Amino acid sequence: MPCENDPTVRGLVKELAKEDEALVEAAQDLQRARTQFEVSSRKYAAVRDVVAKHMHCSPYTVSLIPYGAGRSAFLSNGRYRFIHMTPGDAAVAGLKESEEPMTLDEIVDKLKGGGFHVADPRSINAALMRTSRIQKTKDGRYRYEVDPDDLPFE
Repeated sequence: MPCENDPTVRGLVKELAKEDEALVEAAQDLQRARTQFEVSSRKYAAVRDVVAKHMHCSPYTVSLIPYGAGRSAFLSNGRYRFIHMTPGDAAVAGLKESEEPMTLDEIVDKLKGGGFHVADPRSINAALMRTSRIQKTKDGRYRYEVDPDDLPFE
């Protein structure tokens, strides 16, 4: 081929080969990062669930660690608080964090802000309808009804 003898073309192909190598390395780094995120997020979810069970409430609504005025105790500001939950568990956790009843759209927004992937809001609605402690108000909002037997009184 006549272009193979062109020094400019050879230089450009050499640069392309370097970028190809860099792209392959970046793809490997991305795969390692995805794997690390999966493992870390699973560990996070397990510890979150243990903490919530022992606290009898969401650790994201209680300020246990003084971090400064207006700052959260969590670096992520709760960005992952619903990660790896079922739709029903995530919706209940979101409602427990709220003092006021919420619309389905508000619940979905809250869950998305907490790391829960909502593929279809109807799945959240269905999960809420199957959960015994969830009540729907006359204006169509949802609220969590506390069971007095679940309160951590001594």
